[in-house]
Amino acid sequence: MRKEWFQHVKECRDKETKKRKRLDKKNFKECTHKEGMAIASTTWAKKKAQILRKRNKIKKPVEEKADQ
Repeated sequence: MRKEWFQHVKECRDKETKKRKRLDKKNFKECTHKEGMAIASTTWAKKKAQILRKRNKIKKPVEEKADQ
């Protein structure tokens, strides 16, 4: 899950940086990693649930084929 967490932080940083640049092109600052982590923590629970559902969906057919 660590890998997925940092991927999520990267996506949030990219979105935030684009948003800041759109609002103020001359004086914008890129989103730092620390700020990105704070933003990402608000949406992480939903994203984590999606990742776990996807993993279980992929894992399930493999287990069913092994039983047969």
